[in-house]
Amino acid sequence: VLLLALSLTVGASSFAQTPSTYNGVSFSFTLTNGVSEVSTTTFHVGEAILVHPKIDNGSDALFDYMVQDEYYLYRFDLTKAGRSLAIPYRSDRSTLLSIREEDPGIGRKMIPDPIMPNESMTFGALKLADRYDSLVPGTYKLNVEYKTGKIIESNGTFERLRLMYEVSFKVVP
Repeated sequence: VLLLALSLTVGASSFAQTPSTYNGVSFSFTLTNGVSEVSTTTFHVGEAILVHPKIDNGSDALFDYMVQDEYYLYRFDLTKAGRSLAIPYRSDRSTLLSIREEDPGIGRKMIPDPIMPNESMTFGALKLADRYDSLVPGTYKLNVEYKTGKIIESNGTFERLRLMYEVSFKVVP
């Protein structure tokens, strides 16, 4: 069975957080600095930026999420205000991320776990510094794509559902 990507994107205005949803299931994330658990959208140069992914299952059915390598499950797209091109991944991560785009790793199986109806699951924090070099002052937009465990049929093709979420944040001196 050939698995293709179905991307559902919900636009977000500056500093607003709008979850991407599919049949009552929403994907979102918050940003913290690693010192405080309080969500923020302003960071100082050199300060840690942690991404905390969350899925809310507002449906009446189980929803499968994946237990897998973070470089396979999450695809980041970071842009800086005033620039049209995405910021490239760190050079030492670029090859790994390219390989993991379609391959979760040798000998690893894609094992979905369910989120019960009307429950939420918050995942471990992802460090932006694991994928990008230090950020300079400016306003950024981060789009994170999450590959779910849900297989859906679309136009006669089976596809792995991907959910996306976007947030803007600032880095200050």
